[in-house]
Amino acid sequence: MSKNYAEVEGYPHLVRDMDTGALLNINFDAVRQFREQKKLKSKIKQRELQTEERLTLLENDISEIKSMISELIKSYK
Repeated sequence: MSKNYAEVEGYPHLVRDMDTGALLNINFDAVRQFREQKKLKSKIKQRELQTEERLTLLENDISEIKSMISELIKSYK
């Protein structure tokens, strides 16, 4: 199956696959950059979720410690 492409007027980085009608981006540097940005955003989102989980755990631990201290104070009175 040979590929038959046509340039898209006004968009030098796009071609149309005449067999399927699909638009294809032939600017491989832009595609690579987009993929890298997508990976970076995913990593940042993952770190944010991990930070939120750690914060929640710390808040729970602090609440538990406060409760224990309160019980200790009550037992000494």
